[in-house]
Amino acid sequence: TTRIDLGASISSNAKGYAGGTDTSESGYGPGKGTGGGMSNGGGAAGYGGIGGDGSASTAGGSVYGSLTNPTDLGSGGGASWSSDGGDGGGAIFLNITNTLNISGIISSNGGDGVGPGTYGSGGGSGGSILIITSTITGTGNITANGGDGGDGTRTDGGGGAGGRIAVLSVTKQLTGLTSVTGGNGPGSAIDGNAGTIFKLNYLTGMSSYGDAQSRLFVTNGS
Repeated sequence: TTRIDLGASISSNAKGYAGGTDTSESGYGPGKGTGGGMSNGGGAAGYGGIGGDGSASTAGGSVYGSLTNPTDLGSGGGASWSSDGGDGGGAIFLNITNTLNISGIISSNGGDGVGPGTYGSGGGSGGSILIITSTITGTGNITANGGDGGDGTRTDGGGGAGGRIAVLSVTKQLTGLTSVTGGNGPGSAIDGNAGTIFKLNYLTGMSSYGDAQSRLFVTNGS
């Protein structure tokens, strides 16, 4: 049995593609958020969903990557006139032969845009978490949430989209939270879309998607 005990964690928070750093620079990565300016906030990054627009409709980033085999990094949010965008979440891959017990946390969350300040930047998107194991148990949490947008006094950054999580197992007894919630877009900015959670339960002795039962979950905390 591989254990992640209570109080322990595996984290790649804000370890993905970088947010924009120069004035009004867009973030980096396939779902990068658009850079903002003096009258519009930074757009947030997309990944499992669409990134939230910054204030005055600065575009958020697009959807990309695999639903069933997520291994991409989260993308970076757009900078504002004076603040860096949030970095995307990283990528975690766990291939456990027998049992994985999670009592702690596995997380690949996007970084927040910068705020408070005058100009708010966009949040980074959540990253990816792929778990392959025979049995998954415990009461811990698995999260790939998007980062919040920066809350500025003149402009607001969009909320980063949630990332992608896939759990492939024979037996699932995990009772904790699995979350890919989009980040908050403050003020007139837009919240990030939810990411995706793919759960595939192999039948004992089977090893292909065709011999398994799968479920797709898309939720933004409501």
